[in-house]
Amino acid sequence: KMTLTEVLTMALRRAGLSTSTTGTFWTIARDYFNLGMQDLASRAEWSFLRASSANLTLTAGQAANELASDVLYPMSFYDRTNNKKILPMSESRFHDFDPDKDSSGPVNYWTNTGIGSTGYVEVSWTPIPDATDVVYYTYRSIPADKTSSNDSANLLATMPLWGQHAMVFYISGTYKGEKGDMRGEAQDLREYEKRVSEAIAINSRQEGQTRHRMSKRRRRSPSHSSHSLSFTVDPGTL
Repeated sequence: KMTLTEVLTMALRRAGLSTSTTGTFWTIARDYFNLGMQDLASRAEWSFLRASSANLTLTAGQAANELASDVLYPMSFYDRTNNKKILPMSESRFHDFDPDKDSSGPVNYWTNTGIGSTGYVEVSWTPIPDATDVVYYTYRSIPADKTSSNDSANLLATMPLWGQHAMVFYISGTYKGEKGDMRGEAQDLREYEKRVSEAIAINSRQEGQTRHRMSKRRRRSPSHSSHSLSFTVDPGTL
């Protein structure tokens, strides 16, 4: 485990810059850490990102709502008024589901439609709400920027050890690029990308094992392995 001070010190030393905690280099290094942390958070649905929740009031006739300002991406929605889960749907299927956007009633589906007019994540509903309903939702939060008050804090509370190591290379590489060392920048950012890619691969395998566990049991089922399916197509039906 490392503190923010230790990460910044290692990064500045690698870049050949002063490690004084009262200098401009230190402040800029912390800014680079925050930039790197946002980049890292956007790369995958990391389990280490803080899970949060909030309530949202749907208004009759309003087809979309913006979420809380710290939402990185939403995970699930529950209609508390009608006591049911609101299911996710891809944006393309969402538009095919109700092309005219003229159906209304209790909401059954949601889709992420990007960034709303005030700069926050927006979701759309179908059917369009026909009453005032309260929705509870869960989401992953945008990592909060680190300030000088966080310099001595243990980073494990917000970032795994591999992420801390990756940030050393992100900061040093970005700093080298600022100082004109393009080769050093490319070398360090490759190290950063290598660590992120390895973590994404591990993260994906863990998700896959969880998501497909039931399907593996079904494939071993005798009822599925001992019978084959066949079909015929009548002329003129395709």
